[in-house]
Amino acid sequence: LNSIDSNKSCEKAKQSLIETSAPTSLTSKQPATEAPSATTHETKWQYLLNKWVLDTKDEFYYYWLSIVSCAFTYNLIVVIGKLFFLLSRSVFNDLAYGYYWIAWLLVDFIMDITYVFDMFVRSRTGFLEQGLLVRDISRISKLYLKSLQFKLDIISVLPFDLILSLIFQRSIPYLRFNRIIRYPRFSDFVDRTETRSSMPNAFRIFCVIVNIIVIIHWNACIYFFISEMIGLGSDGWVYGPLNKQSLPDGVEDTLVRRYIYSFYWSTLILTTIGEVPSPKRNIEFLFVIMDLMCGVLIFASIVGNVGSAISNMSLARTKFQNKMDGIKQYMKLRKVNKELETRVMKWFDYLWEHKQSLSDQRVLKVLPDKLQTEIAMQVHYETLRRVRIFQVKHFSLFLSGSI
Repeated sequence: LNSIDSNKSCEKAKQSLIETSAPTSLTSKQPATEAPSATTHETKWQYLLNKWVLDTKDEFYYYWLSIVSCAFTYNLIVVIGKLFFLLSRSVFNDLAYGYYWIAWLLVDFIMDITYVFDMFVRSRTGFLEQGLLVRDISRISKLYLKSLQFKLDIISVLPFDLILSLIFQRSIPYLRFNRIIRYPRFSDFVDRTETRSSMPNAFRIFCVIVNIIVIIHWNACIYFFISEMIGLGSDGWVYGPLNKQSLPDGVEDTLVRRYIYSFYWSTLILTTIGEVPSPKRNIEFLFVIMDLMCGVLIFASIVGNVGSAISNMSLARTKFQNKMDGIKQYMKLRKVNKELETRVMKWFDYLWEHKQSLSDQRVLKVLPDKLQTEIAMQVHYETLRRVRIFQVKHFSLFLSGSI
């Protein structure tokens, strides 16, 4: 019973210690300015329209950015594909009519509604002024309406494509290129995801790969569009029967085949591998030259970004290894005996296996004193309470007073 009471008292002391330091902690969850909440005399819609202000540090803000990013990604990938494949002068232009047209129109409408609501979210997103969150809705809205960002947001939702689609009863995707103006929201989402990620270097490599795939996709669509402008099968460079690499004998000419070959051709060109049919006309030469120049830049970007990410991933191991080599050299010069040298090497192995750093204190010094205090309490509490001198009734008050 005494041991149980002792454990309970220790737990209470630990909780009391955390509560004692909580009011002065920088990680306290009390905001600088209290957010108003909906009262019983007003509906949630009234609160949303008249009092709701969003903090960029809220979880909802991050999740909302993810939704807007999905809409942007749809426009970035699908618009170019619909333009150069679904509306081409081919047997597959039926995908732009009938039920397919209704499906495209519905998805486009959902993405546009997302963009419109995002403008409302922007008009309710608070900002910091002298370290405090501004919650004055009228002031936030006026600043947003006068900003350049508001004008760009308006341009990005102009529904020219929807109006003309209803008139001509078919999808007209080339009028949706203005939707790509919302790129800053996508960029903000990527930056915040990288900050939250436990593996930021791997995430950066993933972003580089995705960017390259999107560029290849756009280039593939442009290649097929140029092929149709010249005439499918008119020579050995464009897509068609004369280009045996694109359409060998016995292979059916389908939309999937057209896209896969165009993507394959674009990949070979932009990665400077080549091995594609030689161009025959002037426009084909110009397009290949531009692709090869872009390919050189893309290759340099791949090497630079991936190399930098890999270097950052191995940076901690390199620094650790350098320090260990220095100590080994020191012990060799001082003629330390083998037994002590083995113990030192085992200690280094222990540090690396447990992911510990040789400069923990230097790492923690970038944090404020209060955060360092809380971390120290969490890390060393169980050790200190086992020491006889610290086994007192008011251990938490003792620690908080000494700190």
